[in-house]
Amino acid sequence: MYRRAQFLSAEYCGYKRLLSIDPQSKDYYKKHLIWYHGTTWSNAESVVKNGIIPNWNIITLKDFGPAFYLTSNRAQAIRWARLTSFRHRKTVMAQEDVIPALLKIKIKTAVLLTTRSQEFAYADERWAREILINRTSLSNSRKFEVEYGPVADGRINRALLRYQQSQNLQAFRAAISNSLFDQQYDQLAVISSRICSQLDIVSVQKLGKGDF
Repeated sequence: MYRRAQFLSAEYCGYKRLLSIDPQSKDYYKKHLIWYHGTTWSNAESVVKNGIIPNWNIITLKDFGPAFYLTSNRAQAIRWARLTSFRHRKTVMAQEDVIPALLKIKIKTAVLLTTRSQEFAYADERWAREILINRTSLSNSRKFEVEYGPVADGRINRALLRYQQSQNLQAFRAAISNSLFDQQYDQLAVISSRICSQLDIVSVQKLGKGDF
């Protein structure tokens, strides 16, 4: 039922691995139990109250399309929570300070092992093409329930503009590869409502300035 990628070495065709989880480990990311989601405190409260909705923000173009995004890297999730809160403060006339929050999520092994999935072990051209498709169009037809792979660089909007002029996929891939990040960042896009309903929220934490 699920698609399993084949991996040859720590580097494949010159492309560096940019994942928190080693793609050569047994069963890859599918046996990883604990994941994290960084957001604002108000959004975290909504998730606890209403459940996880994969396409609640469907108009926003993302690397792997509309989904509930997780990472195995706790520091990455905290960074994203702070960034999301900062952006929210700038765009919304909030009466109160926007507090960053961290959700700790547990996924049972059997859940990911039986999903229809697509994996990207490296920041290669196949990965870049998938991001290009998702970042330039909204598709209602989704083949997979989850997608896993590296995170694109935050300067992706500039890279998209350059691609529109050059149509150079190699240059686009090089521009969005996050090789300058201090840590290895990954993302698990949970696309299916069926899978979202099987995610267990372990904890919800308000993040203070000293939390890392």
